[in-house]
Amino acid sequence: MIRDSCETMADEIIEASRLLVSHGLNTLSSGNISAKCKDWIILTPSGIGKHSLKRKDLVFYDVGRNIFLGYKKQTTEYKLHLEVYRTNNNVNSVVHAHNPLSLAILEKVNDKSNPFEKVSLVEAEYVLGRVCISHPHPPGTLELAESVASLSKDCDIVVIPRHGAVSFDKSPLLATERLFALEYVAYFLLNKNKH
Repeated sequence: MIRDSCETMADEIIEASRLLVSHGLNTLSSGNISAKCKDWIILTPSGIGKHSLKRKDLVFYDVGRNIFLGYKKQTTEYKLHLEVYRTNNNVNSVVHAHNPLSLAILEKVNDKSNPFEKVSLVEAEYVLGRVCISHPHPPGTLELAESVASLSKDCDIVVIPRHGAVSFDKSPLLATERLFALEYVAYFLLNKNKH
């Protein structure tokens, strides 16, 4: 089922999944990743440990025929991924993680401000991109998918309160790097006033 350049995207999904688990941004079964390749969207499966994914575990969405193909069930957040691709033609990969420190910093902010704006760190300037905060919606819902997709037009990362963060880029590893930068910035913000 995997052909040509789609192999690279599939392998990046697998590598990014392992990285997110090994660095604590996802638990073994949480989070999800997708990548656009030709007329396909490749997605991580639901209910499988992301630390041990193989190519055969990935799910393929045929854009033209509007069907999922593969041996596993697609991620429960598939609506979010598909809606982002429908809304933003510039996105080739969507990575959703559950960044614990990034969520913690949102809980510490008492007002509606965005704590990730105007952070003077190299990671923020060169890797992070624009971070937006969405309204909270239940996981897997069309409301969440539409909210994140709408923000993807102007943002490189969308943080969903009490849920996680979604990053957009040209490839799974580039989008994953943004999520690492987000967590680095959150760590800085949580610790900058400690002595």
